[in-house]
Amino acid sequence: AQLGDGSKLFLKNYDAKGTRFRAIIVGYRDHGVLKRYLPPNAPRMYAFVSQCAAAELADFSSATEFIPLLLAAPVSAQDDVIAAFLRQASETQPDRDAYLVSAGKRLATALGGQTHRLSEILRRLQ
Repeated sequence: AQLGDGSKLFLKNYDAKGTRFRAIIVGYRDHGVLKRYLPPNAPRMYAFVSQCAAAELADFSSATEFIPLLLAAPVSAQDDVIAAFLRQASETQPDRDAYLVSAGKRLATALGGQTHRLSEILRRLQ
C-alpha cells in the first residue's frame, strides 16, 4: 500500500494486536544540520525505522548532549538501553576509551547523587 505522501506502508505479516515498538527520539536532522534534542514535531505515524549507518551513528554520538534525554525516557531497562547504545556508539568513534570516559562524565553530571545507578551503568559499558 502507498500513503498519500508517497511513502510505502509495509503490511506483510503485520499483526496489529501483537506488534509493539517503542523508540526514544534523541535527535534529528534539519536541512542537513544535526540536532541533538527533540524535534519540534512528532514523527509521522507508522514511519519506517531502520538502523543508522555507522557514519551517521558516529556523527550523532560524537557529542553526548543526548544523554539526559535517554536518562529521562520512560522505558523499561533504561540503564541497559543507555549502556547498550553507548557501547555501540563507542565502536564508531576514533578513540573508543576516550569516548566512553566522556560519556561517563556526562552521565555523572546528569545523574547527580545517584552514584549506585551511575556505577551500574558504567559497569555495563565494559
